[in-house]
Amino acid sequence: MMDSIPNIEPKIFSMQRRKLANFQRGIFKSFKTILLEKGLLLFLVGILLGRAVILSVVSPFAIAFLATTWTIHRKKSRYMILAILLGAISQSTVHSVFIILSTILFLFLVNILKKVNQHQIGIPVLVFISTVLSRLFVYSMTGVLSPYDWMLLLVEGILGSVLVLIFMQSIPLLSPGRYKPALKNEEIVCIIILIASILTGTIGWEFNNIGVEQVFSRYFVLLLAFVGGAAIGSTVG
Repeated sequence: MMDSIPNIEPKIFSMQRRKLANFQRGIFKSFKTILLEKGLLLFLVGILLGRAVILSVVSPFAIAFLATTWTIHRKKSRYMILAILLGAISQSTVHSVFIILSTILFLFLVNILKKVNQHQIGIPVLVFISTVLSRLFVYSMTGVLSPYDWMLLLVEGILGSVLVLIFMQSIPLLSPGRYKPALKNEEIVCIIILIASILTGTIGWEFNNIGVEQVFSRYFVLLLAFVGGAAIGSTVG
């Protein structure tokens, strides 16, 4: 008797399933519009990179991010300036002064040298000059510079120049028009460095004595190892 009943799903179940699928697609499309097309994801990245500091004083991330967005997404650069300034203010007063000075100096130089066509050469040089001069001014306010301060100053400028080239490869991957499911090896390395730089901005955030950067760093290692295999996982780690 039961075997004679056709195994047909009721229409009401299929309709509910279609409604749920449409709802999920709508949620995904809304998030994609807000985060990618409206630039909210880049804004959040700018806040975290504005906070990012290594070795207590070295912070080449914010100005490198600003230079990259000025080159790739020039219309959104004013919002990125606001983002990195918000991140810097949440870090410390001295860090905020450095970020403000380096931002002003970079915009001043880039507006003077508008004919810089070789972005892969000219923009990193401007980032190096802006970073070094701004940090030199901040150090000069505290007293005489030691050899260690000079070394950190030069390292910060060089890191800023290198990060510009890295961010130019990874920032476009966060835009909807450049999304590619398969990435080249150099793009994978660049996006990993971008993620590590973003996680640096979460240093100091704790919930119940658990560091946010520790949790997310391990999560990304496990996630990329699961997706890309042992080679990618060991590289990320």
